[in-house]
Amino acid sequence: AILGANGAGKTTLVKMMVGDTVPSNLGECKYFIHHNLRVAYVAQHSFHHVEQHLDSSPAAYIQWRFKDAYDKEKLESAGFKISDEE
Repeated sequence: AILGANGAGKTTLVKMMVGDTVPSNLGECKYFIHHNLRVAYVAQHSFHHVEQHLDSSPAAYIQWRFKDAYDKEKLESAGFKISDEE
């Protein structure tokens, strides 16, 4: 669990951990996520996660998303992709 006061950056931290966003000061800020770390979340306002799965049950969505032990939405996110420079 991640706990903190409103506005402390909890959601921003989680979004960086799952690859939904990157730091705004990438040149100054470096972060490392261990290759064995598995983090996933369904956002509080999760329409962007489930809008393509409205005809599926919650169980079917979770099974699709984490099939083969990988979070398909994380792998498809912009923050998780490796740039040409990297």
